[in-house]
Amino acid sequence: MNDTLQNSLAALLSNGLESLKTSTYRALRKDDVSVALKEANEEYAKKGPKDLDSALTYALILISRDLTEEAMNILRKVAEFHGHEPTTQLAQIDALLAKGDDEAARALMEGMSHVVFQDTRHLAYLGDLFMDAGEELRAFEMYMKALDQGSTDAEVASKAALLLGASGRAEEAAAMYERAADFDPEDPEHWFLAAESWMEVEEFKYAADAYKRVLKFDEENPRLWLFYGVALSEAGELHEALKAFDKARKLEPDEAEHWLNCAHLLMELGDMEAARRHYEKAALINPEDPEAVNGMVAAAFELGDVELAETLAKRAILMDPENPDSVYNLGVIQLAMNHTKDAEATFRTAITIDPDDPRYLSSLAMVLLRKSEVSEALQMAEQAHSQPEFDATSAFEFTRDLMRFGGADHVLGFVGKVATLDPRWEAIRPLFEYLALALRRKEDGTKDRLHEFIAAIKEMPELIPIEWDFEEIERLATGLESGARDVLEMMVAVLEGRKELSQLESKAA
Repeated sequence: MNDTLQNSLAALLSNGLESLKTSTYRALRKDDVSVALKEANEEYAKKGPKDLDSALTYALILISRDLTEEAMNILRKVAEFHGHEPTTQLAQIDALLAKGDDEAARALMEGMSHVVFQDTRHLAYLGDLFMDAGEELRAFEMYMKALDQGSTDAEVASKAALLLGASGRAEEAAAMYERAADFDPEDPEHWFLAAESWMEVEEFKYAADAYKRVLKFDEENPRLWLFYGVALSEAGELHEALKAFDKARKLEPDEAEHWLNCAHLLMELGDMEAARRHYEKAALINPEDPEAVNGMVAAAFELGDVELAETLAKRAILMDPENPDSVYNLGVIQLAMNHTKDAEATFRTAITIDPDDPRYLSSLAMVLLRKSEVSEALQMAEQAHSQPEFDATSAFEFTRDLMRFGGADHVLGFVGKVATLDPRWEAIRPLFEYLALALRRKEDGTKDRLHEFIAAIKEMPELIPIEWDFEEIERLATGLESGARDVLEMMVAVLEGRKELSQLESKAA
């Protein structure tokens, strides 16, 4: 049966589709509209316009066949007996829209929007008519009125959710799709749409819960297990995500994507050997995919087989010379092998391919710093760390080495230019400034930086511990006067979680 016609009949007939004559219903189910129209005509001829259901059935089928003038004639006769009925007026709007008389339809719709409906089906149908007229906001208002008045129609909730999503209100859309799912627990589509909306607003735990409900209806669908795994992974539930990806892999063993997803998570969980095996399988399935080879590079590097990692990295570059990540990986390996000159050239190649990636710029800055080319190193580092999304770990490592190779003045000039949104930097910056000022014997400035450090830790105590390598910082602190050295060592101990902040506050007082 035509969906639009079915929706109209279900909304406007007194008992929905059950009001249809059996022969008419069967014809519509077979999409035999000609027979249905004949049956409806006979029923209308027998009962006349006084019988609202038979008259509306005939008129609505006429509208579905674009016979709008005939439908309007029927509805005018119906109005003589049932003009006060909202269903009569709603059918008239339907006919006017089908006829192309949008102005008259809108005027009637606007008037109907102020009517107090006794049946929420009629409110929802008015919403559908507003949608047909392109009035999405008014349609949403009608759907919400229907729901507020007690409608338990899943389709009404789903339509409201769709409009919420289209207007950028994805979180509200997700909740509305879940409401639709509660109304119709046997239709998993509502839960699936809820999951997609939760993913859009990065509410990954809710998304995972929604995907899990969908899986109850289709446990053998590898794509659903994939989506479920992604949501779990983003929610930080890595072990459960691995189980989901593994299920997808077993259902679809020849799909390289599933092997890659498992491999990535195994890497994150620290099982490098298992990750390597999964990357190798993905590479066998899809030999042309450099992602699998790059994964093998990372696994070999973490397992300490640097020479194999270098060989694989070069293979990945041959597969896709314009992939800057493949080039970057080779540079990291060369740097680990102390092939500084090769690493510099490789990082410059990566930057040529993608000049804006902060990882490439930062890595080149580190190489240049080791060569004591401080000016160019600072230029690269400042460009890298002007990007707010860049992780503070790299800024810490560069500043630490800058203190060693460039001196306190360069550090004081650099740290204020780091624009990262990583909250750890709010504590690390005053640490470096304290060290630099103390090395220059600027005691007044050190007090301010100490108070900034304490304030940052107080505001975000969840940052502690920060598991970075502070040994070089403590080594540099040996050049400080004893009081400043004690304070800086305690600042480091607080960052590492070895000392309580209250102990540092006592010392600061």
